[in-house]
Amino acid sequence: MAVRGFVWILPSRLYVRVILSWVKGFIAGTLISGAICFGLVWCFVSTRPVATEAHEGVGEALFAMMFAGCGALFSVMVGLYAGFGFAIRNYDRLTKTSP
Repeated sequence: MAVRGFVWILPSRLYVRVILSWVKGFIAGTLISGAICFGLVWCFVSTRPVATEAHEGVGEALFAMMFAGCGALFSVMVGLYAGFGFAIRNYDRLTKTSP
């Protein structure tokens, strides 16, 4: 009797699959766009001249950190949209009624 009560409160397999597809889309979108943003920041930093004094590179380091922060936010935003796209596509595919 207790097992039936526990199974009753669990979400359906459909919703679990949709949530898992959102997680997969979020991870894939974030990693791909994060790699692209990391490459762009790496290219920007590698073209900067090497500072000989500690205070010379502070402005450029802050500028590079700003680019990295914007890239991280952009990557998360792309991951969210990719996750929602995957989840919507999977939900439509799983609930499709045949004509």
